[in-house]
Amino acid sequence: MRLFVVALVGLAVSALPAAAACKKKDVKGTWELYGQTVYSNAPLWFACTMILNKKGAYKSGSSCELSIGLVVPLNTGKIKAGKECAITGSFDASQDRSFNFTKGLMHIDKNSMAGAGQSDYGAFTYTAIRKD
Repeated sequence: MRLFVVALVGLAVSALPAAAACKKKDVKGTWELYGQTVYSNAPLWFACTMILNKKGAYKSGSSCELSIGLVVPLNTGKIKAGKECAITGSFDASQDRSFNFTKGLMHIDKNSMAGAGQSDYGAFTYTAIRKD
């Protein structure tokens, strides 16, 4: 019986999908990102269209709408995917207001990412979905 249980557990573990490694170019494409500040004196949400090249830099047409009434182009910053699919990066909103993606993870299918970060408005959480 014990051998059967060990074999069954071994079979179940071997059936789990292996974690896929990410490459820098996995961030390329158009992403819709939604976030909200938390622990802030200026609570706000933001909705961004991020068009990224294969190096993670923002391309023309990238912008963010902030709930305080600003729509700003994303001209500086970039998003990076590490080998273990960790997401880091940043963007500048306006008036030197930066948003830094401190902790994040790209899903194994490479079509979504989520995480948390720090901005001049306070800490924030975000979710992003690949549009193309």
